[in-house]
Amino acid sequence: MLEIQCPNCKYEGNGKYITKGSVALELGLWLLFMFPGLVYSIWRFSTKKWVCPECDFEIGRKIKETKEVCMPGILIKVIAGTIGIVFLLYILA
Repeated sequence: MLEIQCPNCKYEGNGKYITKGSVALELGLWLLFMFPGLVYSIWRFSTKKWVCPECDFEIGRKIKETKEVCMPGILIKVIAGTIGIVFLLYILA
């Protein structure tokens, strides 16, 4: 988590991590089309940002950062990629 100090509403505490786009659309693109799924995943990864959980203001001032690993997100992408490859091989066979 990242502790922030919001200049908009003066909130101090853990920030909220948001990503633009849709998880359902990303999984659908991975399942149906390999290349568009990859492009969409790269775009979503590049739009991640920290915001204030109270007012959704984009990150103000970082106070302290702690590192966490999001294994469910990585696992979902690996599974979706594997399913996409199997589906692609099934169609081409």
